[in-house]
This record gives sequence, C-alpha cells and structure tokens, in this order.
Amino acid sequence: MKTIERKLLVVFGGFIIAIILVEFITNNFLLEKYYINENKEDFVRIGNELSNYYDENLRDFEEYIISVDKEEGISVFVIDYAGNIQYTSRTRRSYEEISKRMREIALQNKDMQGYTFGIFEDTSSYKSNYKITLTKRLEDGNYLILRKSIKGVQDSVDIANQFYIMVGIFIALIGGGIAIYLSKRITKPIIEMSNVAESIAKLDFSKQVYYHAPDEIGQLATSINTMSSRLSQNINQLREDIEHRKQLFRNITHDLKTPITVIKGYAEGLQHSVVDNIEDIQDYCNVIVDECNQMNALVHEILSYSELEWSKTNVDKTSFSLVTLVNGLVERYENIMKTKGIDFVARIDVSGRIYTDYQLLERLLNNYIMNAMSHVNDCKKVVLTVKEEKEFVAIEVFNTGTPISEDEESKIWKVFYKGIDSANSESNSHGLGLSIVKTISDILQLTVGLRNEGEGVSFYVLLPKN
Repeated sequence: MKTIERKLLVVFGGFIIAIILVEFITNNFLLEKYYINENKEDFVRIGNELSNYYDENLRDFEEYIISVDKEEGISVFVIDYAGNIQYTSRTRRSYEEISKRMREIALQNKDMQGYTFGIFEDTSSYKSNYKITLTKRLEDGNYLILRKSIKGVQDSVDIANQFYIMVGIFIALIGGGIAIYLSKRITKPIIEMSNVAESIAKLDFSKQVYYHAPDEIGQLATSINTMSSRLSQNINQLREDIEHRKQLFRNITHDLKTPITVIKGYAEGLQHSVVDNIEDIQDYCNVIVDECNQMNALVHEILSYSELEWSKTNVDKTSFSLVTLVNGLVERYENIMKTKGIDFVARIDVSGRIYTDYQLLERLLNNYIMNAMSHVNDCKKVVLTVKEEKEFVAIEVFNTGTPISEDEESKIWKVFYKGIDSANSESNSHGLGLSIVKTISDILQLTVGLRNEGEGVSFYVLLPKN
C-alpha cells in the first residue's frame, strides 16, 4: 500500500511541476510571438492612418507622429530612397545613431510595394535590441517606418518567470502537503480493505471495513463486508453440516451396532445349540429376521434421505386428485393401526385436483402417519384431516401424545433426532422420518410445520390451490 501512496504523491507532484514547466516554457517561447502577432494589426492600422495623414496634412505630420509615439509607444520615421530621415517622432540628436539602420531598411525595400512586417535587431546602441518593424512605401516614393521595442516584453517575461518560480515553489510546498493528505485519505480505506481481506483469507471474519463514502471505494468496502458476512454464514453452516455428518455417522453406527449385536448373539446361540427344540429355534430365527428387517429399514431410510438431500430425485409434477391419494393411505394404514389398537380417523373435506409430485407427496404423508403411529400415547388416537383454506389445501396428521416444546420444534426436523419421549415410544423409527419430510417440502417448495393441540401434536403441510 505504500507503493500506491508513493505513486499518488509522484502523480500529484508531477502534475504540479508539469504546470509550472508549461507556464515557464510558454512564457519563454510563445509569449513573445503572441505579443508580436497581436501588435501586427495595430501596426498595419496605424501605418495606414499615418500614410493618409502624410498625404493630406504634411504640414502637421511631424507633430502628429510625435503624439502617436507618446500614445502608442511606436517610433515613426519617414526616410527617402537614400535612407535620409525626412520626419521622425524621435529627437534630432538620435539621427546619426539610427541613420545607418534606416539606409539598410531603404536598401532592402527599394522595390517594395505595400508594406513589410518583421523583427529586426537594432545594434545602433551599445546593447543590441530587437524591434518590431513595419515598413510602408508612400505615394511620393519615401518610406514610412514604424518601430517598437520588444525589450519590455522580454523584461516582462523574465519577471514573470521569476514570479512563476517563486509561486511554483510555494504551490509545490502547498500542493505537496495536499498531495500527502489526499494520498493518505485515498489509501487509508484501501489499506483497511487489504487488512480485512487478509483476515478473510485466514477465515477470520470479525473485521469490517468502516468506509461508507458514496463512491467506488465505498461500494468496494460494502462488497467486502457483504462477502465477509456471507462467507462467515456459509462457513458456519458448513461447519454445522460437517458436525451434523459426524453425528449422523455416529448415530448410524449406533443404530446398526445394536441389531448386529443381537443377531450375532442369537446366531452364536444357534451355532452352539443353546436351544434344541423347534419352537425356541423358531423364536431365535424370528428375532434375527426382525433385526435384519430393522437394519434394512434403516438402510432404506438413509438411502432415501441421501437421495432427497442431494436432489437426485427427479421431480415429476402432475395434476391429480388429492382424495385418491389420501384414500389410498387410509386403506394402507387402517388395518395396521387396528392391530396396534390405534383409533384411526380420516376427515376428508376437499374436492378438485392439485399440481405437485404424486410420489414425493405420498412419501411425505406416509412419514407423517408413521411418525404419528410411533409417538401416539396410551390414548392411541390418530386423526388425518384434509381441508380447504383460502389459498391452500391443508393436510394435518394429529396424534395424542406428549406436546413438543419450543426448543424441540426446530430440532425435530434434523436427522436422527428422536425427541425426549423416544424412550417411551413403541417405535422402530430411526429419527429420519421428519427430516425426510422437511427435505421433500424444500424440494416441492411446500410449507410444513407443527402445533400442539390439546392432548397431542398436529403436523401439517400446506399445498397451493393452483
């Protein structure tokens, strides 16, 4: 970041120096030319005026050119073909000093028509001097010469350069201070963002960029803060998922270990002829079969959950009669519940069709009913209700049992969570049923939930009425 600050200082400093150099070069090489070019029109205009005055008022001509000299600072001469001065706005004592130069001008312009304009070096004095000179041929053959020294301009340029140097030093000092301040102001949020980015790279999301200006750097700071926040949330979620996987593996291991131990014990009993009559052997075999069925159910639930969680299930939404689906479930579980002594009631008050995945919805409701059977208390009552509401069709599965606390409401949808009453339930469930329900609801974008009602708990799913 020091490099950026240094670069900004160099840019600001270079800009200030460049301005001073441009002014210095402009004064030295362009100001004088500009001054001469601006004077050309005045020389031509005054030359024409003097030429007309010469033709019309020769008697007062010398007084007139003296007044022009005083007002315009232009020396006026009228010389003949030989270079002899006929009229001048200067004093007579300067004749000899300039007569030689006048003869040179006359000789150079002997065949001239109109006028010439240029800069000529005057060496008539001990110190050379450059003059703007306009030479015009008069009607009587004489020459009108206008001259103006540019020494004043050169002196002004020198003074201006000295002034610009002093001002430049002052501006450089002030500008340097401003450049340092601005560079630090600009680089400070960049340095801060760099530090925060380094922390993010180390998975430390505690730092924020405190820069909220309405500019591109402010937008970048906001983006970094947003990125840090989202990365923090995602990584925390990932850590929770990893811990969840570990817990899932431990639970699977535990749930498999128990039936494997039972199977091993009974198998060894058969191997060593612990029992010898047919009925005991049949009981041993039945226990082994039951434990194998439990392991098979567990594996099936795990595969089903894994398939749903990783969205490998193809969603096949169709329009179908909800009554047909619910009646099929009632027929499936009616006899099972009767053998378990459970009072199973179905209340269906719905008509029409719904649009969703038939098999996934059936699996969701199947898991609701199995969960109700697993956690029903001694009152042994399960109620399946289907009813139409304003915008949804609500399907509820109620079972008498222990109410679910607020702390447990968010946990029961997690894998292998069995609840505090699991020890008292007569269930072969492995805690995957409701997690499968939640996964299916996410896939089909349905709303699921629960509520405590009097003597039990009701689980529901809301289906859009489209």
